[in-house]
Amino acid sequence: MALLLRFQTYLGLTFLLTIILGPFLAKSVCYSLIQRGEHVLKSRQQYFIYLDHSGALQGERFSISIYLSDVEDVCIWQTKLVYDSCLLVVLEIEAGDFLSANTVAINSTRLFYKNEPIESYINTSLLDEYAIVVFATDVAPGVLFIGGCSLNLQTISGSGKVATVTFGVCKPVSYVEVSLEESLLLNKDLMETRGSITIVS
Repeated sequence: MALLLRFQTYLGLTFLLTIILGPFLAKSVCYSLIQRGEHVLKSRQQYFIYLDHSGALQGERFSISIYLSDVEDVCIWQTKLVYDSCLLVVLEIEAGDFLSANTVAINSTRLFYKNEPIESYINTSLLDEYAIVVFATDVAPGVLFIGGCSLNLQTISGSGKVATVTFGVCKPVSYVEVSLEESLLLNKDLMETRGSITIVS
């Protein structure tokens, strides 16, 4: 299973970076990212999200936001969002505006959470200063691999929202548990940098 997840992650990142950097450089950068990811502390940040006092009904929706906190010269971020797939389903992913106001969200398996053709993203407007792509893909039931990178390798420091994930409730529940695992922050030299990735509900 670990080998399969690593292979799926590699394919997703290669697809994203091919758009940005071209096929040869994309494979080199992606392999470097995966290798560095093996050395990330396998820390797990757990969050209990209380939906309301009476409990959420099947079919209801709620959102969580992913934030970068106190980061320094970040160019690339990634994490695994882990949730109970028996209770929740991912409905939509929206890019935040911390890294850039000119940000788009795509699913790196070439399926889109929003019905917009990829051709609308591949144009010169994406190469504006600090333009960012947020990518996401389901690597296993209840595991959403999500991250983002600058299209022109520009960096940014500080704190802010980088993505919002909207879930649908599959069964009546009063609270849910989600966690972030294997979070990684890199600068433009693909070196790990300061800061953290957190969830705000």
